[in-house]
Amino acid sequence: MDRDNGDSFSVCETLSEAAGSILKHSVAIYRVDKHAANDIGNAWQEARRFFESSQKSSFRRVVNGHLHGFHVPSDAKMLFRSFRSSMQPWPSNDFQRASEQVADKLHKLLVDCLDEMAKVESNSSENDGECHSKRLKMTNSSLHIPNNAMQADNCPLDYFLYHGNTPNAINCSEHVDRGILICVCLTNVPGLELLPRDSHRFTCPEIQTYNARPSDSLYRERQACTDLVCIMAGDQLKILHPEVKACVHRVRNELRQSRLSITYELRAQPT
Repeated sequence: MDRDNGDSFSVCETLSEAAGSILKHSVAIYRVDKHAANDIGNAWQEARRFFESSQKSSFRRVVNGHLHGFHVPSDAKMLFRSFRSSMQPWPSNDFQRASEQVADKLHKLLVDCLDEMAKVESNSSENDGECHSKRLKMTNSSLHIPNNAMQADNCPLDYFLYHGNTPNAINCSEHVDRGILICVCLTNVPGLELLPRDSHRFTCPEIQTYNARPSDSLYRERQACTDLVCIMAGDQLKILHPEVKACVHRVRNELRQSRLSITYELRAQPT
């Protein structure tokens, strides 16, 4: 986050930088490696094929009161929600495989980011760093954070399609998510708007990409879903870091075309 340039965003090239940005601003823009970027792109393509199919409504199931699969939350969007569960409905093996690969990568990213946040805070507190680190480990344990996506049957990987077919519909009003950390894969359709904790106005990180000169672009390639993700603080993070507020965000109502967004939410398991 570059506070010398209005409310613009700079890309964090290391997890340590991303952790520091989340602690300070509640949000970070991070560049994933090429393997994760390829997995995200493959999953995006599979999701696009699913939403274009005529059999979408067949892949919907409610398990213990929780939605799995296809859903229409509002007139503005469609959703495919996936969990690591044997009860999860999948339209194809390719979609399942692509989704599980993305969930594995993003889950590890968020868990590693949490570890980096603990290190950053410990390093900034030289006098009681050891005690602080021990307290964080104890709190992590009490939250029962899954170490990997295979154990995370309550962490959703969501595909949101904002189709733009309903005039004057609200795409997604401002809100915070309930999880610990949330990862949103950025796209070439500007839409995500963030309210960092030290700002008084919403800012769209994707706007810089779409409007910028190629040399100034946050992206290295022009494609629908690429190597930049947004990592946001969720409401559960306050248990680990009481000083960090959950990041308020929304999706703008006016989109230049339909927007397909991938989101992964790291949630603590119920105790």
